[in-house]
Amino acid sequence: MNTRSMVLAVLALGATPLAAGCHKEEAKAPVEVIVLEPNGAVKLPNGVANGRSPRLEGAAPLAFWVGRGASGEYYLRTTTARTKHRFVGRIHAVDGTLTNFRPHRMDNNDRFRFEGKDVVFDITTQAEQDGFDFGASKKACVEVDLRIDGKKSPELIKIGEKEVKPPVSHFIICP
Repeated sequence: MNTRSMVLAVLALGATPLAAGCHKEEAKAPVEVIVLEPNGAVKLPNGVANGRSPRLEGAAPLAFWVGRGASGEYYLRTTTARTKHRFVGRIHAVDGTLTNFRPHRMDNNDRFRFEGKDVVFDITTQAEQDGFDFGASKKACVEVDLRIDGKKSPELIKIGEKEVKPPVSHFIICP
């Protein structure tokens, strides 16, 4: 067996050959799955998520940004000015389903998955903007639970054009 065949055989087995170089790929942590607590969400006033803050830009300060555009589609963005941070959360359509999910600038380290009718996500952001867009059927309300670096940080959540800060990191927004 020649060297090329040995390297291909090792790769097929899922191992990293020593001859491949010194680069060691970091293992990805599993997606942290937040379990929504029954009756744990605070319902915010209808329409609070409408619009988009003019301050939401690529390297905006550390924050979660959640809102609803004129088309009725929701957006979730994560930003950091410099330091790398991990953003995790869960989104659930109340009395409906999530639709039309589209990643926005997510890279290989950013992950999401559908768990039942919910979306759970794990995004790492540094000096940029990541996130996704989505819809909700029948103008359903959306239940959101968010964490930054493993902590509930409602003071770092900005909702809609007016950047409303929810009292808790587990909330419901309605059209």
